[in-house]
Amino acid sequence: MYPLESLLSGIALTLIASALFTGAAERFGERAELGSSFLGSVFSPLFTSAPELVVLLVSVLMYGGRGGMEIGTGTVLGEPFTISTLAVPALMLSAVLGSMLGRRHPRMEVDKELALPYAAFAALYPLVLLPALARGFRIPVAATLVVAYAVYAITMYRRREGGSLVEAEGPTAMERLLGKAGVAVQLAISVPLLLAGSYLMVGSASELSTELGIPALSLSIVLVPLATALPETAASLIWAYRGRDTLALGALVGEMVMFSTVYPALGMVLTDWRLNAAATASVAMTELASIATLWQVRSGKLSPIAIFGIALYAAYVLAIHAL
Repeated sequence: MYPLESLLSGIALTLIASALFTGAAERFGERAELGSSFLGSVFSPLFTSAPELVVLLVSVLMYGGRGGMEIGTGTVLGEPFTISTLAVPALMLSAVLGSMLGRRHPRMEVDKELALPYAAFAALYPLVLLPALARGFRIPVAATLVVAYAVYAITMYRRREGGSLVEAEGPTAMERLLGKAGVAVQLAISVPLLLAGSYLMVGSASELSTELGIPALSLSIVLVPLATALPETAASLIWAYRGRDTLALGALVGEMVMFSTVYPALGMVLTDWRLNAAATASVAMTELASIATLWQVRSGKLSPIAIFGIALYAAYVLAIHAL
């Protein structure tokens, strides 16, 4: 199988597995007796970010080598980059579509409480650049990020509100067939699929980067989130379409905080965390898009300016070969 065909197969398999895993995690989260803000920004991302964790571990531990380390690092950096530059603008477009079809009101309004996780992300994410500038900073920065996430989680827990994250929905097809064991079966099916898809995707991405003359790190920042970030993004798009704006944006920012703290810390421990110019540019673009969104969230509404993230993403895609 050619590298491109293998890569597309790996992406498709990882996407299916991620959708199964994320869906099961969300069903589990619906049953938790936790407040909506804490559940959306802290608890749920612990489960829904698992596909990215699998890709990171497969890249470093199973595939290994320089290519594996670069793809692992790109997996960590690619998630917040894709969410901030593509997913958030996509929420705006989904809301516009919902408004045109009469499913929601025209304005996209969000709870100002979401400013806290956005501010946490904006403050912490630039720290991922420090170990690339000075190798001795790797472990101290990793420890700082883990502690910062613990402080953030405790803060969000204390500020939590009552009520569940989403209204209870009817049983899924798996639950109708297997009852309460349906979620466990769904998780059991998704894990081996996720491992197989991740291994196929990592290996083919490394080969394709060599053929195209593009560093695996730069390429993985774009490619890996196509499979791992799409399931939770799709759910947010549906919520935005239905007018549940705080829920839609909150689900995304919770992932971003995880990927500005816990996952970079893992990456710094498991890899040599060498960032090229393209990776550094992705961090800068992510920070710029996130600060723009934070500025809007503080006012309680999102405006069309959020769509400018698409231009940042396009600029990165055009620049990765040059960088």
